[in-house]
Amino acid sequence: MFEVVRAVFPDDLNDVLDLYHEYVNSTSAENRPNRGVTMMRWAALLLLALPAVVLAKTEPEFHLCLHYVEDSAVGEQTDLGWPVYVKLSDVGARSLEAFTEANTGRMVRILVGSREFSRATVRAPVSGGDLHRTFSAQEHATDWQRTFAEELPEAPCGAPHTGIAVSESLAEQ
Repeated sequence: MFEVVRAVFPDDLNDVLDLYHEYVNSTSAENRPNRGVTMMRWAALLLLALPAVVLAKTEPEFHLCLHYVEDSAVGEQTDLGWPVYVKLSDVGARSLEAFTEANTGRMVRILVGSREFSRATVRAPVSGGDLHRTFSAQEHATDWQRTFAEELPEAPCGAPHTGIAVSESLAEQ
């Protein structure tokens, strides 16, 4: 619970903890007159924090892995920068399509290990298994291409927390 509060209100966490300690201390016999005020403060704080905590949803994540990526390349520089093109395997393309279909209209993240390759709002399901991202520096583009070519993790694949992920039987095909 405090991790969620810390993520939403990092500067106010000490105030929350201070109010909690004040509430705990006010329950002793010598401090009973302050108990009502402290309870009201604590209740008000919780009521104010609840909508922010509820709205602080995490963005769905899709993980690219060794079984999902077939090929990658750095393209020629454009006005926007250096593009990196990623071609997914059939299994990866089907999994990404199911993931984007389930998350149309939402902000999603595409990860390789713990690194974020892309973050965007899904406007329509992505079919065909082609991804790309443009980088402002050639070094960043070649670093990502090297990651796709040599450093892809075996797992996680897909969206493991939603059931949209590669099964071991599919990975062996």
